[in-house]
Amino acid sequence: VEFMSRAAVVSCSSWPASNYVTIFNSTDTPARTDLTDYSRLVLGLRFTTPVAGNVTAVRFFKARSEGGTDHTANIYEWSSGKLLATSDYVNDAVCTGGQWVSIPLSPPLATSVGTEYVVALDSLLYYAKSDVFDMSGKAGRPVVPTVGGAVYSFRSGHMPKDAASYTANYWIDGEHHRDKGTAGITQRTPCS
Repeated sequence: VEFMSRAAVVSCSSWPASNYVTIFNSTDTPARTDLTDYSRLVLGLRFTTPVAGNVTAVRFFKARSEGGTDHTANIYEWSSGKLLATSDYVNDAVCTGGQWVSIPLSPPLATSVGTEYVVALDSLLYYAKSDVFDMSGKAGRPVVPTVGGAVYSFRSGHMPKDAASYTANYWIDGEHHRDKGTAGITQRTPCS
């Protein structure tokens, strides 16, 4: 589990982040970072949280060729398809490809134990992917990916429901704070 606490000089869009947990470590990287289907995609990952808290940002590994495209981060409830949180990221040119990028949620999304969510990123032309990634090794964390939970859609603005191959991973997750408050939260920049 990677617990992070960062303070950085704010030089562009910034948002709160401290003591958060993610599915993927900042050193985890995809097998392929420059795929395209030549149309806009919505890519996502299903997850649960065994501890209550807040998702404060959606994180994704930005493809090397993904330029200044705007993105929309969404979190849905899997069972109902209800949109629970959304955030637009309109300054994508700030972060170069080939690194983790976070899109803040304001307000943060309060999570409930046992509820399955979908964290999704809309308007991707280029994306990162691993065809074989063992999600079972991520079990036991405060944010637990659903094994076989990588999903996609070609319909912008809709929850991705189509399952990718059982072992695929699109490198999208959320920043989960276990605490309910905002005390001690520092500011950081979107590119990590």
